[in-house]
Amino acid sequence: MEKKTINKSYRWCTWIAIIAALIASVSDVLLMYNPKGNYHLMDFMFLQDLPLSRMLIGQYLGVMFIPFTLLGYWWVSRALRPAGQKIPNVVFVFMVWIMFIGVAYHACIPLLAKIMQGTNPQEDLAAVRLFIEPLGTILAVGFFSLTLYFSWLILKGKTYYQKWLMAFNPIFIYVLCILLYIFIPSIGNILLVTGFNLSNAIFLMASLWAIKNNEMKLALS
Repeated sequence: MEKKTINKSYRWCTWIAIIAALIASVSDVLLMYNPKGNYHLMDFMFLQDLPLSRMLIGQYLGVMFIPFTLLGYWWVSRALRPAGQKIPNVVFVFMVWIMFIGVAYHACIPLLAKIMQGTNPQEDLAAVRLFIEPLGTILAVGFFSLTLYFSWLILKGKTYYQKWLMAFNPIFIYVLCILLYIFIPSIGNILLVTGFNLSNAIFLMASLWAIKNNEMKLALS
């Protein structure tokens, strides 16, 4: 495969993933954003007065577009080749697993909102927590564990990425969203609900720039 073809394939896939992650961020806002905030309470009360019609759009945008971010992460996983021949495939399989748990969690939110908008929200919520909270926990732990592992590989020099990419680590971006939520709620209330997908979009944009001098190595790894 010629280098020009490899570069074009890499860039197209990554840009599709970036656009998908940005659309997923919009879907998060439609699905969960409430100007009242209080997401940290984890009682899902922020879902009580959200229009279900808005959430319907948010749900389908997320379910339809979140999986496309894997196109970008396929190439990200190729950049891990210096760490070992099997590492890229193992990491990508884990990425796929985490991503689809995220899609499942995303799809559950409107149903949870319907419960919260019922006549006995707290009683009904107690009955369904077991169906949704483990998904959220696995998503968060898996996402941050994978990010920490990737960051460790970058710091050890075991990827094709330069170390400055650490500045765009999804964990840092998510922490920034949390800080804005605490100190500037008018902005943070919106950004916090988009944390996962927005951090994916920003990280993929940074990785697209960071890998530009090693695209051939990345594609052939």
